[in-house]
Amino acid sequence: PRLFPAVPNRTEFDLYATRTSPGGEGHCYDFFLIDKNHLCIVVGEALGKGIPAMLLAILTAANIRSFARLGYKPYRIALETNNQLSQNNTEGLTVSAFIGIINLKTGEMEYVNADQPTTIIKRAGDKFEEVNEAKSFRLANMENVNFQQNHITFMQGDTMVLYTSGVSEAKNRQGEEFSEAYITIQLNEIIKHEYQLDRILEEMKKSLNEFQEGAPETSSGVMLMFRFFG
Repeated sequence: PRLFPAVPNRTEFDLYATRTSPGGEGHCYDFFLIDKNHLCIVVGEALGKGIPAMLLAILTAANIRSFARLGYKPYRIALETNNQLSQNNTEGLTVSAFIGIINLKTGEMEYVNADQPTTIIKRAGDKFEEVNEAKSFRLANMENVNFQQNHITFMQGDTMVLYTSGVSEAKNRQGEEFSEAYITIQLNEIIKHEYQLDRILEEMKKSLNEFQEGAPETSSGVMLMFRFFG
């Protein structure tokens, strides 16, 4: 989805996502209602470039959407998607993925982090912090891998930030990385003067582009923000 609000007439949450640059064929995000009370959020990144990475990202998102609509929990969605991708992985590429399902009535989220950057949460009235979570292997590497499921309960006003490693591993002209730690620092600076999700992510994109200015090779990625109202 590229038009926001992507799920109009829903007051329980706000959500915004963006690509940091026009490229990034192997990066993907998706979000959709499984039913009236459950929202699925996906962020992923295929390791590689060009058409093979783009196709793997598309296939990953399509498989996740299909298994989510069957009512599976995130760990089962990851397991089934991984098996499908591993069986047909002629290019030998792998993909990282965040797969989360949020109960919009209770604020409870179950999710799998398959080698994505650490999830960032801001509790209402507090600052952004990385969460303590279990991470699992990337998808498409081998079949029948178990995936660890995490749990977060959102309260009214809580915000979550997800992004791909194309953001955190972006380098400046000195070869230094933007880094997960710096992303959290930047978010906490931005929220001092911005509240709207789209404006926060546009500010993050601006910071990233300024950081990469003059670098021999620029990186692209995906960023997504979710805020729970209940």
